[in-house]
Amino acid sequence: MVLGGTGYVGSNVSRHLSSLGFDVKALGRKECDLTSTKGRDRLIDLLSGKNSHIVFVAALTRSISETSESCFYNIRQVESLIYACGKAAPLSVCFISAADVYGHGGRQVSELGSYNAENPYGMYKLFSENILKFSLKSICPLTILRFSGVFGGFGDTTSLIFKLAKSIVTKEQITLHSNGEVYRDYVPISLLSKVVELVIKSPSNDTFNVSCGKDITIVKLVRFIEESLEGVAILSLLDDVRSRDFSLSLSNKKLLKKFPSLADFDLLKEVGLFVKSIH
Repeated sequence: MVLGGTGYVGSNVSRHLSSLGFDVKALGRKECDLTSTKGRDRLIDLLSGKNSHIVFVAALTRSISETSESCFYNIRQVESLIYACGKAAPLSVCFISAADVYGHGGRQVSELGSYNAENPYGMYKLFSENILKFSLKSICPLTILRFSGVFGGFGDTTSLIFKLAKSIVTKEQITLHSNGEVYRDYVPISLLSKVVELVIKSPSNDTFNVSCGKDITIVKLVRFIEESLEGVAILSLLDDVRSRDFSLSLSNKKLLKKFPSLADFDLLKEVGLFVKSIH
């Protein structure tokens, strides 16, 4: 059961699991509004008497709203999830978190890194991780997945990689602050979907960073996309530093120790394949 299954991440995860033969029920706000009593009770009905795994993706993301109100809206959804699991226990819960919990964490941050969420979305994710751990510990296994910069798959029109590729193709100017020297990592939706598959098949109480294990500066990312598309970017590099100009990337060592087969995912290969597919 994918809660938030009609959004970008949820729909891609649902498609992947369906392709493997899983009986997937993808639910969005229209089908199951977890901020309402009616939606909460519907979730209980859907779970009752079923051997269900839950993938929880439901959230107002930063791209939609980044306010305290959106934070509390998201927390109400988690509250409904906890209540429903207490009434009709699933086999497991996979909670899709975010790298935002690390704040300005630096490069190759491990799961044991310090938590210093700098925005309401990160605060919501961090609070939700902790309240879910406490509330579900006697109900079912909980796996938490943290990642940033997801791209590719079905319906990607908003990722940074999509926007950079589109700007190169349409010859629109790309402006990079901090001279584009900020390091970030990016996660193919195919990798995230594969990780969800694996944790459903082998549920555990654990937290994993989802990453290809490679970070790259944004200016080098632009140059790589140029090369992949055989195009030229109209690039403006500014040396001013904005509040969001900080390096953040996640270590995938723990993930690869648990699931060694994921080492086959190569960031630049996945970026190249994606930008060529949208050209």
